[in-house]
Amino acid sequence: MKQVQVACAWLMQRVGGSRVEDALFVWEELVRSLDEEIEGLTQLRTSSGGSRLRSGSGSGKENAAIDMASFEASKLLAVSLHAFADCIRLVNAQTPQGTRSMANVKEADDSAAKLVAERKKQAEDALTRAIEINEEALSPTHDRVAKNCIALSLLYLERHDFNSGNRLCRRAVKILDNTVVSARNIMQSPNGHDPSSAVPLLATALTQHAEVLLEKGKFEDATPLQKRALQIDESALTTALEESMILSMTVVASDTETAASAAFIRSLTRRVVRDLRQLSRICLLKGSLDNALELATQAVSTADSLIPAEGDRDLLHEDGADDGGAGAHKADHLRFPCISEHIDLAAALTDQAIALMAKGRLAEGAPIMGRCLAIYQALSEHHSGGAGALTPGSKSDEPAQVLLATALNNAAELLRAQGLVDAAEPLLVQALSLRESALGPENPSVAESLSNLGMLWKAQGRLEEAEPHLKRCIEIKEAVFGQDHWSVAISLSNLARVVGARGNLKEAERLDRRCLAIKTAAHGPDHPSRAVTLNNLAQNCRARGELEEAEQLYRQAVEIWDGVYGDGHPLVATVLNNLGLIVYQRGDRDQATLLLRRALAIDEAVYGPSHPAVARDQNNLADVLARPENEHEASTDAYEERRLEAVELLKRSVAIYGSFYGETHPHARGVMDNLVRILRDDEFEDDGGGGS
Repeated sequence: MKQVQVACAWLMQRVGGSRVEDALFVWEELVRSLDEEIEGLTQLRTSSGGSRLRSGSGSGKENAAIDMASFEASKLLAVSLHAFADCIRLVNAQTPQGTRSMANVKEADDSAAKLVAERKKQAEDALTRAIEINEEALSPTHDRVAKNCIALSLLYLERHDFNSGNRLCRRAVKILDNTVVSARNIMQSPNGHDPSSAVPLLATALTQHAEVLLEKGKFEDATPLQKRALQIDESALTTALEESMILSMTVVASDTETAASAAFIRSLTRRVVRDLRQLSRICLLKGSLDNALELATQAVSTADSLIPAEGDRDLLHEDGADDGGAGAHKADHLRFPCISEHIDLAAALTDQAIALMAKGRLAEGAPIMGRCLAIYQALSEHHSGGAGALTPGSKSDEPAQVLLATALNNAAELLRAQGLVDAAEPLLVQALSLRESALGPENPSVAESLSNLGMLWKAQGRLEEAEPHLKRCIEIKEAVFGQDHWSVAISLSNLARVVGARGNLKEAERLDRRCLAIKTAAHGPDHPSRAVTLNNLAQNCRARGELEEAEQLYRQAVEIWDGVYGDGHPLVATVLNNLGLIVYQRGDRDQATLLLRRALAIDEAVYGPSHPAVARDQNNLADVLARPENEHEASTDAYEERRLEAVELLKRSVAIYGSFYGETHPHARGVMDNLVRILRDDEFEDDGGGGS
């Protein structure tokens, strides 16, 4: 009877939508029933003497039967607890949608948040129990324990407990590694053993462990784990494709077998896309931009292979199948698998566009982001029209709206990078509206949109409008995560930039120091995010004329980034630029020149010779080279040699900025002003305005 209940619950959970809550009720009842059954068996076993769970621990057939029944019930309880925890996560994802119909929105949001938090605690407790039961009933090194550890680590990651998540992921990887090795050894014997279930689980554990390490700033440690996960999934996909080819040549293969094979291949292909995207992200964080772009391009190609040949306009067609008729591609044929694959493709396209943007190839990134945006727009419009749901059985349009908002944010960032700040604004306004509508006004995603829009207004010089948006962002995050959460630290830093730009440097310093304290407590003293705040504090000190402290802070930032990324990362180049300028201000031209040349060499190696970052470096270096210390130096051959080098650097910088942004862009005009100043014959006598 209980096995039937398990099957029904799994079916309802897979259907999704409102049936997920039905499944949650079934799992909850099943857990309660199994607890009672095991308690009864324990009492029965105790009355006849012996221990619980271990088959054969007592004398006689009756005791053995009790032990076996208790053993099987315990295993089923562990499975049910795991499924119960998974089901809670699905229900939590849907909870805010139902509460928005309540009259008092704030009360609804608070009620939903409390319910979600309670259910998350239930899920953690359920998985902790599942681990304990499987350890006792099976073994502490059984792959079911690893599966429980993976699920529990995901819950820890969601609340940003990276240390606990890391511990569980390491344990899962160790268990599954041993399982796979043991199984392979057994396969060489006549008995045989199939390690197939442990292998994909190992890839999942490796990916999750890599994710934890990324959050902790340990990029080099994450890389081999994610590469190994990719190798496992690619190998599984190759094997599945070979078996599918053999199956297709088998006359007796049923439609069910063929469909199951195709679904399995589709699932493995999506796993490979996930692995490629994760590796691309790691390379981007490490500053390996060529590798990041190559991996993102592979992810796009792999995801595209699952899209029907007709392309993105076939988005709403049922599984991309061809019914041979003129009405083959109709909106009312929406099915989940095709939607999922388009979402995978859109995410990979986003990664590809971001990698191109990082390399300065903005013109190539724009149409890619446009295609991504079109996919999300089609999903949102189709679903809001009532044709279907993004998840099986779901009645909410929230997923499509939220995905579209994310795409709009990414497209706006691409426009900002091109200097098209005004064009980016309506996209961010729309993204904010979508998120507020879909998630409610106090959701962390809404806070992200408020922050993005506020920082865009800062770039436009609209500081008074930006500040309240950034303050509201902090209020939302503090209410959701608490005052000392690392996400709050990021928002504090953004507010500090606006407050400082408005002239309140003391308040900006206070915000930055609070940000630094939060990051240090959350991640330790050597996390790369601390270097960002140290750099910001140094900028503040420099603006206040506290040059010695500014230099010390810049050097701390360089030390952290050098240790995490290595000498050749563009972030190192950014802080070297700042350090070089402060060292020059303190009177050491020679050291400043060395620092600025090192920054230029890094950016040229990473981006090539025609990137805006290179133009920035050339401008800074030229500014230091072309300033004589006194009237006597201005007449020396050594200075003239430096001045000529500065002129050439500025000419190249003007050309780069003009090519990227246009000759009227502020960056291009600023460099041109520097070039004009250097070319003036009377520059040393008159340090004033322009002239040609």
